[in-house]
Amino acid sequence: MYASFGLSRSDSTEILSCMCQVEGFEVRPMIFLKSQSDVGFGLLLFDAVLRLFDEMPERDVVSWNVIIDDLGKNGCVDEVLDAVNEMFWSGVEPNAVTLLGVVACCLKIGDFGLGKLVHLYVIKRGIHMSENLGNGLIDMYAKFGDMESAEKLFDAMEMKTVISWTSLLDGYIRKGELERACVVFHRMPKDTTAWNVMLSGYSEGGDMSSAEMIFRAMPDRDLVSWNTMIVGYAQSKKYMKSLEMLRDMLGFGLKPDRITLVGLFSVCGYAGVLHIGEAIHSFMEKQNVKEEEVEVALLDMYSKCGDPEKALGVFHAIRRKSVLAWTSMIVGLAMNGVADEALVLFHRMCDARIKPNEITYLGVLCACSYAGLVKEGKWLFNAMSEVHGVTPRSEHYGCMVDLLGRAGLLEEAERFIQDMPEKADAAIWGALLGACRMHGEVQMGEKIAKIVTQMDPNHSGRYILLSNIYAATNRWLDAENVRKKMKTSGIHKTPGFSLVEMKGEMHQFIVD
Repeated sequence: MYASFGLSRSDSTEILSCMCQVEGFEVRPMIFLKSQSDVGFGLLLFDAVLRLFDEMPERDVVSWNVIIDDLGKNGCVDEVLDAVNEMFWSGVEPNAVTLLGVVACCLKIGDFGLGKLVHLYVIKRGIHMSENLGNGLIDMYAKFGDMESAEKLFDAMEMKTVISWTSLLDGYIRKGELERACVVFHRMPKDTTAWNVMLSGYSEGGDMSSAEMIFRAMPDRDLVSWNTMIVGYAQSKKYMKSLEMLRDMLGFGLKPDRITLVGLFSVCGYAGVLHIGEAIHSFMEKQNVKEEEVEVALLDMYSKCGDPEKALGVFHAIRRKSVLAWTSMIVGLAMNGVADEALVLFHRMCDARIKPNEITYLGVLCACSYAGLVKEGKWLFNAMSEVHGVTPRSEHYGCMVDLLGRAGLLEEAERFIQDMPEKADAAIWGALLGACRMHGEVQMGEKIAKIVTQMDPNHSGRYILLSNIYAATNRWLDAENVRKKMKTSGIHKTPGFSLVEMKGEMHQFIVD
């Protein structure tokens, strides 16, 4: 068997296609040899099982299914497809259990074509559509967004279980069709998973009022339910509600998991509640949580709360640092104005042969901008594409304009915008307008303000910047005229807010 584990993914499609198309459905012998040293199987857990399988004088569909199931559970997707190919070649007809394993692999590798071919094979061979296989195919169609096929298969099923209904529900939510999802939800039998799917749909859509109605109506709530609400409120910037959910969750005796911790660190970072973040950090250490995703969220929280030293301590404790950890720390140092350390860390990252990505470069360019490091910023901007093959995006151009503008190089910043390969958007011109405000450059400010208000006429910040430029040079009448124009055009300033903790409770103050 080891010698035969060498077929490619395309071979899996080809052999299934042959089985579907050849008259009489006879298997075409296909022999592909590959040495054991090239297989890369590398999982000793399977070794004894595979050797026992190799020694079997006859292998039936049950023994093949055992191997395929074990491979699938251990994430050996390509090996599953190879095993199915060899099963075909050896003359053993796959059954519903075998094909369910192949469908699961199709989802993991994102091969919708192969998944549809499996369904076609089931139809043409007249294989009994078991409950599990039917549910698996519905789930596959739903996850690939083919809800028409999912519904047809669902309607044709004799026995519809809560799993069948939930797959259909999840499919509509993934496509953003919440109204259709509601119809399905109200018709179906519900378990906690179904409630959570509907809850997630509202939460991810930003409708936290509907999400809370579903949450309160749930007969049973598990950790997934609470996590969905905590993360949903955090993403909707309703940080107090998120922290209230945490308090209620702990009151029910539930312990936070990885998803809870990531969401909570995000909340603490944006809300600036360092002591709550530290308490959660203490819990994390007691539970010996060492997952990079959580550790990165923790260092990001310390950075947002203005404590880069603690963030660095978390960073250095991460055993295997991916580009995510390096980038988060560089961005954290940049946002706290520690530009020199951000640049040092960037070069250490490159020395460690970790390739920077778009966000990494955004972080170091911001660091250069805050520190006025024009020469270093220019070099880094050029190195993006020339050294690391990262194509600059609008945000990177905006950082360069901000860098030049803060340094007082307004004319160079304007030329930089004009020389861009694509037309600059309002945000890039807005960065230059901000620099005009900083340096009291009225004439250029008026010209740039005209450009950005034409591009984005409803953005209040552009008008306020121009008004402030006039006010800084005592042109009060012009400043007042800008404000009047905002009022007559129905443009309102976005209100700011502050979160203040008083006696253990968070209070939000809005400033219009």
